[in-house]
Amino acid sequence: MTMATNNVDPFSTVMSLKDAVNQLLEDSFVASFSSTQPTSMFPVDVYETADAFVVKAFMPGITPDQVNI
Repeated sequence: MTMATNNVDPFSTVMSLKDAVNQLLEDSFVASFSSTQPTSMFPVDVYETADAFVVKAFMPGITPDQVNI
């Protein structure tokens, strides 16, 4: 009897960390900016260090403790 085998790479569907972060940011910000509600845009700098992702945003009138990521 012959047994059918399926060669599946379990890692082929796993997103890279960079892709996951890009998707998160796209889902979070693009949806809110594409709504019919007026929005304000602010400059954002996102980068990675050896042990963290750093998000710097200039948001006048907002204190750091008012921001949740």
